[in-house]
Amino acid sequence: MNEHRRTGVLTEEQLEELAPEQRGKVAIIECVEDIPCDPCITACPQGALTMDSLIDLPELVPEKCGGCGLCIAECPGLAIFVVDFDYSDDKAVVMLPYEFIPLPEKGEKVDILDREGKKCGEGEIVKVKPHKNKTTVISVVVPKELAMQVRFVRRIV
Repeated sequence: MNEHRRTGVLTEEQLEELAPEQRGKVAIIECVEDIPCDPCITACPQGALTMDSLIDLPELVPEKCGGCGLCIAECPGLAIFVVDFDYSDDKAVVMLPYEFIPLPEKGEKVDILDREGKKCGEGEIVKVKPHKNKTTVISVVVPKELAMQVRFVRRIV
């Protein structure tokens, strides 16, 4: 059995295979299940996501990806994120799918969580963009060294 099927968390080896070059805004696709699914492909206006067949995994063509984030809200598996490594010298922005209510607000401080749901630091919401399919895309500023770990936020009450 694949470890991620038991835990719901990708292994370090899987993550290394999926990691993009750390430059500018770029989509991170953490989809590892061969299932018939292609909404991200049709959502990308740049043609940066490709698939050989409907049951193949989507592949990113990094040089075509402008980091617009349209694919994030379209992914039913919540498996796509965009990271902007050039936000500042020590901070990055992570764009995440968000399906909880109430929505966080711009300027709100949040706990940032890793793939296992463990707190790994604090961030600040800089954008909240509702989408027609009800998956909101939030942008959170995080320490640059945590950008590849952050996969969700928890509102601080």
